[in-house]
Amino acid sequence: MLTNKTFCWLLLLTTISLFWVNKSVQAQVAQQDSLALVQLYEQTGGETWIQQAGWLTERVEMWHGIKVSTDGTRVTEIALKNNNLAGSIDALNVFDALGHIDFSGNSLSGTIPNLDSLSQLIQIDFSDNLLTGTIPKVAQAQQLQYLFLSGNQLSGTMPDLSSLAQLQYIDVSDNQLSGSLPAFHPTSTLFLAFFEANNFTSLPNWNDLNAYGTGVISIQGNKLGFDQFAATIDSLEAHGFIVFYEPQQCLPIYDNNDTLYVDAGGDILDNIYRWYKDSVLIRETQGNNSIVARAKGLYTCKVTSTTMPGYSLCSVVKNVDCLSDEDCVMPGDANGDGLANHLDLLNIGLAYGTEGPARADTNTDWESKYSDNWGWSFANGLDYKHANTNGDTIIDIHDRAVIYDNYLPLNEPLGNIDSAANANLVPLYFDIQDTIYNGEEQAFRVYLGTDTIPVEDIHGIGFTMEVKLPGYSVKVIESEVAYNIFWLGAVDGQNMITLDTCFKENARWDVAMTRIDQGTQNGNGLLLSAFSVMEVELIEAKEFEGEQFMTMQFRHVHLITNQGVEIPVNPITTKVPFQLERRSKPPARPLGLKVYPNPTSELLFTEFPTVLGQHTNNAPWQIRIYDMTGRIILQERHPADRRLELINVAPLKGGQYMLEVTNGVERFIERVMVVK
Repeated sequence: MLTNKTFCWLLLLTTISLFWVNKSVQAQVAQQDSLALVQLYEQTGGETWIQQAGWLTERVEMWHGIKVSTDGTRVTEIALKNNNLAGSIDALNVFDALGHIDFSGNSLSGTIPNLDSLSQLIQIDFSDNLLTGTIPKVAQAQQLQYLFLSGNQLSGTMPDLSSLAQLQYIDVSDNQLSGSLPAFHPTSTLFLAFFEANNFTSLPNWNDLNAYGTGVISIQGNKLGFDQFAATIDSLEAHGFIVFYEPQQCLPIYDNNDTLYVDAGGDILDNIYRWYKDSVLIRETQGNNSIVARAKGLYTCKVTSTTMPGYSLCSVVKNVDCLSDEDCVMPGDANGDGLANHLDLLNIGLAYGTEGPARADTNTDWESKYSDNWGWSFANGLDYKHANTNGDTIIDIHDRAVIYDNYLPLNEPLGNIDSAANANLVPLYFDIQDTIYNGEEQAFRVYLGTDTIPVEDIHGIGFTMEVKLPGYSVKVIESEVAYNIFWLGAVDGQNMITLDTCFKENARWDVAMTRIDQGTQNGNGLLLSAFSVMEVELIEAKEFEGEQFMTMQFRHVHLITNQGVEIPVNPITTKVPFQLERRSKPPARPLGLKVYPNPTSELLFTEFPTVLGQHTNNAPWQIRIYDMTGRIILQERHPADRRLELINVAPLKGGQYMLEVTNGVERFIERVMVVK
């Protein structure tokens, strides 16, 4: 898109070019190249470059780092090495006469742009930047000799290099590349090839690879096992290469019920395993890669192979601090199912406020930790220590954060639910608008129980909500969950806590809410309201005729009493008409509370509704701001007839807060972000 700023630069360039054309017969650089260079200058902070001589003021061929063709019409080289370029580059494909690219030693971010049309490339150098993503295809550049991409954060697998007969220098070291190392053209003569400090796991057939003079190949610091080395290394050295292949990354130690083992590749019968505990050799064996940990300590393993004398692979250090499942906890897994997710909040609610011994290791990384028993147990016999997810001396609101840190969603298939067969159980159901429109905000509410089938003695509930549309992928663009604070409990940290996570790519929500006072609730009521914007994309190559219906369903529903006993429930699936075509002008949202600016650093404007609905009264507005532990930070009263109020939040620390506005009947809750 041609911006005003870009247009002005292009106009200036055209004027300068016309001036020089009048003075000489020198050709003008193609407009597409000139415009693309101006765009490059703007995107990468050209005004702060170290060297910018001639840029935007002289002829293009006089700009620092730019070379043009002999006839002066096309850009053939962009060399802006170590020049303080920052930001991302959208496209380079317009420079189809380009032979040399050198952006090394800058602060470029984002991905490497598509290079499909650059068939004249001889050199590509994006080394030592901040680039992410995958390496683009370069097979079209049949003259490519130099490929330098080291010192970035590139991931994925290597592109196909097998057609590049001229390639002599390649350096992709210090990235996060994985899979197989690349195959090369059978007639290529490599001089330098650096692949170290990545995550490559296999070697291709390099047995016929030829060196240009004395070639150097470095594959250190990857994940290559013995099966990758012996024949390949010998062949490379025979063809004139010096090969650097050790050390490799440390082998992981796997733990299966106190049996430790490593995988070093190759024929296990050729491998010799030396196991150490606390740096002391405790076992040496050939052909057996495992050991039973019979005592707590730090375990390591050193592996050698009879096929490669003098070379060894070493393992990471494995801390064995417990010797059975009963001794250990996994931070965030409060219910002992091997996962950390919303359902763990239910056990935190059951044990809330209980005190016990702290863990020796209070690190909350997702790995097994030894913990003394607390002496209290859930209904299934699991000790309360599992709900102490952060390892301190009390089960409280802070244990919820560890669940978020180590979140592992449930992915078992839904299975069929026969609502008719469950008709006498407590229903869990949706209340939603008549039609959902693609790309528009919609609200749906979740209710539990009815007047005729109420729930009894509920202490907590956890479930997953999922949205499906046959033949389409459904994605959530925006989402917010608001809890009803009038029935099951007050979402202010006083007698209830909640947890919700939206998986936007799968149109799925995990939700849990539980009392923390060991109390229960009877009856029926609204649990929550969810507001979201969803978009769909066709994934099946066929037309769908007739009205489309979006399915909204529950998964993994758990209702519990304050004793941890499951309450049977009937999760009801709902089908709602879905309109694929976007409306040109969506209806306005119902008039409600407005809070702005949000985020804010000092002042927060609160605009009250002008129409409050059937429960409107003349009571004054109560305004409360809570921190995320439920503590009231600020409280004010305002007249019922006032439309706009100004709240000073400057004294508050930076972070997230909950704003509650109520007149005793109507109640509004908004998240507020204070930034400092």
